[in-house]
Amino acid sequence: MRRGFSWTLVLILFCALLGGALVRRQAASVIGKGAALEIALDDAGLTRSQTSEKEVDYEHGYYIVEFESRRGFYFYVINAHTGEILNMEIV
Repeated sequence: MRRGFSWTLVLILFCALLGGALVRRQAASVIGKGAALEIALDDAGLTRSQTSEKEVDYEHGYYIVEFESRRGFYFYVINAHTGEILNMEIV
């Protein structure tokens, strides 16, 4: 009975380590809030100094990027892993 308990404990520890490594790997592959903002600004043809009220939020693998310029209010959805623009609106 004690031997079965040892193997169960080893298996639990192995799964915990593997799960932790996968979480770290996924987190490392995210482009970052600053990069998401730069992608959106570049697409809009604007610089940071030409915009105001910049906001970048991370939600479930996507960045929501919002900012305002003299041309209007910009709203972007950017894939946090690839940097691909998935949606863009100007209001």
